[in-house]
Amino acid sequence: MSSLHEVMQQITKCRKAGEVSYSNFYPGESMDTEYQMTAGEKTVVFWRKKEGVFRVYFHTADLEELKVLLKETPEHAVIDYLCREGAAPFGAIEEGGYHHYATYLKRQIQVEAEEKVPEGKMAKLLYDMYQPDCAKYAVESDVPQIYELLLENFDLQADHIPSEDDLLQIVKEKEVMIYKIGDKIECFFIYRREGKKLYCAFSYNHASADILYSIERRVKEIEYEENGIKMHYAWFNAENKKALRRNAWKDTKIRDYIFVK
Repeated sequence: MSSLHEVMQQITKCRKAGEVSYSNFYPGESMDTEYQMTAGEKTVVFWRKKEGVFRVYFHTADLEELKVLLKETPEHAVIDYLCREGAAPFGAIEEGGYHHYATYLKRQIQVEAEEKVPEGKMAKLLYDMYQPDCAKYAVESDVPQIYELLLENFDLQADHIPSEDDLLQIVKEKEVMIYKIGDKIECFFIYRREGKKLYCAFSYNHASADILYSIERRVKEIEYEENGIKMHYAWFNAENKKALRRNAWKDTKIRDYIFVK
């Protein structure tokens, strides 16, 4: 095992000024975080298990070398590659033993644009059915049920489901709003504040459409008024044609290409 600090030192050794390089790693973890690592002259590949899934990262200036080193990673491991549309090194990743699993599109909208009364019939109906007080912030005792719903309804490989401990922290930061009938959670919306942006992370709805609409709209109103949020964004599966048709947010042309071994 190697610490992230050691991984970063190895990446520094592989870098040379002026060389074109490819990487899917964005530092954010503690430097003490441990990874499995393999390296070549111009490539570092490293991975660790997160929520039952091996997440693989790399930095390379040699795609041929990358192909070889990726073959050393575990079966069923997952690579996320964030980039402009079409800019991922598909050939090298696939020849390294991976197949393209999914593509997610990043879409966003300015707050001012969302404040307008919608024109579509269904959207106007939901707008008129707004119930600002239908939901409440989740509390610590809600975490196990929310976590179970995440596991049941989202894709472990593609959706980066938070750990139960991370979810508890998100709840403590008041970034989860829920709707309950009795003790059962019928709808939730998980979001993250990122400066003046709001990341719409996960939504689940077993109630009527107006409930989820009301929760999302109320959250956005609160965040705009109290925290000065200027923009909302979310990731959409490229195969979810229905959601893409119904969503008028701007396509940023940023993609998350997901590969599975």
